[in-house]
Amino acid sequence: MQTIITLPAACDFHIHTRQGVLMEMVAPRIAEGGVSLCYVMPNLKPPITSTEQALEYKAQLERLAPNVTFLMSLYLCPELTPEEIRKAKKHGIVGVKSYPRGVTTNSESGIESYAIYYPVFKAMEEVGLILNLHGELPSDADQDICVMNAEEKFLMHLKQLHNDFPKLKIVLEHATTKAAVDTVKALGDTIGCTITIHHLQLTVDDWAGQCHNFCKPVAKFPHDRQALRDVVLEGHPRFFLGTDSAPHPAYLKECAHSCAGVFTTPLAIPYLATILDSFGAINCLRKFACENGKKFYGVSEEEGKYREITLVKEALLVPHSYSFDESVEERRGSIQLPLELILAVFTFIPARDLCRYLSLSKALRYEIRKIIVERIQRKFRTGNNYLLVTIEPLDTYSSGPTHIFDLMFCDVDILSLNTRFKINDKTFDNSSPIKHVKIIGRKLQGTERWETILHNSHISIGSTWLSIFDPSQTIKNVSLHVFSPFDLKHETTYVSKGSLTFKINLEPESIMWWNSNIDDYSTIFVSNMIREFDDFQSLIVMSLVEEVIVNAGVLLTAIEEKWQDDVESVVVEDPED
Repeated sequence: MQTIITLPAACDFHIHTRQGVLMEMVAPRIAEGGVSLCYVMPNLKPPITSTEQALEYKAQLERLAPNVTFLMSLYLCPELTPEEIRKAKKHGIVGVKSYPRGVTTNSESGIESYAIYYPVFKAMEEVGLILNLHGELPSDADQDICVMNAEEKFLMHLKQLHNDFPKLKIVLEHATTKAAVDTVKALGDTIGCTITIHHLQLTVDDWAGQCHNFCKPVAKFPHDRQALRDVVLEGHPRFFLGTDSAPHPAYLKECAHSCAGVFTTPLAIPYLATILDSFGAINCLRKFACENGKKFYGVSEEEGKYREITLVKEALLVPHSYSFDESVEERRGSIQLPLELILAVFTFIPARDLCRYLSLSKALRYEIRKIIVERIQRKFRTGNNYLLVTIEPLDTYSSGPTHIFDLMFCDVDILSLNTRFKINDKTFDNSSPIKHVKIIGRKLQGTERWETILHNSHISIGSTWLSIFDPSQTIKNVSLHVFSPFDLKHETTYVSKGSLTFKINLEPESIMWWNSNIDDYSTIFVSNMIREFDDFQSLIVMSLVEEVIVNAGVLLTAIEEKWQDDVESVVVEDPED
């Protein structure tokens, strides 16, 4: 590899900049990676389906990254009309992205059939908008479709669309197979293709069992990777860089059901240069990353905020992870909880302090819980739409060792939120006498299993069904499965939001309690409860709660040291945040 390489501005024609606080972390790092122009994917929640949404999103990105040119796209959906296509063209929108339903992140609103979109495609062909295709079919065992052949089986749809709309520019996104490369090359000048950096490096062996390399579409066989490398080496003008950089919080990657996506934005061009150099294609860097995509999209030099970049061949330490800058961190404390989601915070006392905690008086345990709640409330600085689950002993139960799971409604001013709680078919509001729901866990004799048994006539055995709703809004449902930390069976929780139901698995390896080597604190912290929502505001709130829980052991020690006979005389020194 050359020691120093100077390039014109690099372009990324497939990037996920996310939304909310995650967007605030990602957008400023685009320029860090050497990219001056990028094509932004529209799969947000809700998806970008109108010109107004796209322009508003673009303005947000430009405020965060003023030195980057953002090309915007719309999400293909039934609401998209030929009239909207013409409007989008007038306002500088570049293309429309198609996602098969359920194939990748935030594709729940994706397409099932292209036939109904032909009027939209015709309008796109007429005005010059580009159709971007996530080229996979949904997995279907009956049709012998899985992640390894989903792309190849999709190619017939690409051929049909090209045949029906020969003047429509179409981009097959993030190709991973030799079949895709051969098809794009054969179809002619109106068909382009993006290739990611990581697909030039990875094969199936690199992502199977390795969550950080897992993405959609998945990396395929060595001969497929070689086909991608060969077309880059060839310098083919219709193949160009689209990183498909897709960030996720670490705990959504490092879990039993990892989210799909590889985050490469902050190191995009250095990473690309390194990979190209590894198979003798460094001389293709300029065409692949700087020229081919702009020519295919018809982007002029005047449209971009371009800057020359220089690559120097030297060692570069790749960070283990990326977090928020100080300005974002400062705003975390005042983040607003979305009313449409009730957070379930499963918190237990630190493992090393559990026995000591259970031996304390009921009054002291209550004081500990109250302080933890107060700390959470101060961290949130907002309405208290959450439940705190604590563990309590029940000494008088006749069947043996038992614990109570105390679901505390922490919303002390429910009416101010115009909100009511519903447990099974019984509704509770601020005037209701019940503010706690207790579930008893009982260890089954002769086994290591625990079960949840009936304690309150309004609670069904084994689970609690909760709903939170505002009369002016659509009802939002949450189902929580309450279980003992000593229950070693596989547990499943269902969360319903509107008409959508998500299945969240609580795997043993995701629960610290079950790892005897961990002695710092034990928290059944159900981060998976919200992973399917991909709501980063909620993710930040959950991380704030985690900070509070970490300090629970310190609180316990402080209270115990200062505890006097008279509960009213207790003064607890709150640990620093």
